[in-house]
Amino acid sequence: MTSQLKVDRISPATGSEIIIDGFEAPAASVKAWVQFNGNVGGGLIIQDEMNVSSVTDNGVGSYWVNYKTAMPDNKYCALVTKRNDVTNRGFCLQVPQVHPTYLTIQTYEDDAPADSSVVSCAVLN
Repeated sequence: MTSQLKVDRISPATGSEIIIDGFEAPAASVKAWVQFNGNVGGGLIIQDEMNVSSVTDNGVGSYWVNYKTAMPDNKYCALVTKRNDVTNRGFCLQVPQVHPTYLTIQTYEDDAPADSSVVSCAVLN
């Protein structure tokens, strides 16, 4: 017979750290994430999100990701990826600004700004 434990949150009584497989986990955890269609074949559409209030399309390959709950400061890590829609050659991503309430994303293909049908972003803090 097997047992399964399902919980939403584990917090130790003595502090804020949680040890999983020998690693301390809570100090750097995902605070926000989003996957959206970056305006390829229609308007920008958020596919799914956590702690993201909106994504603003600022032109070809340019987006603002706005948070529901602000980060404590601008010292966080943003991991971004995109689908290569225009060509099968090189693409580039930039995160030019990180701010407690938003970040900006720039997507390129072949050295030119380009929208993408899938843009994904995770914020760790």
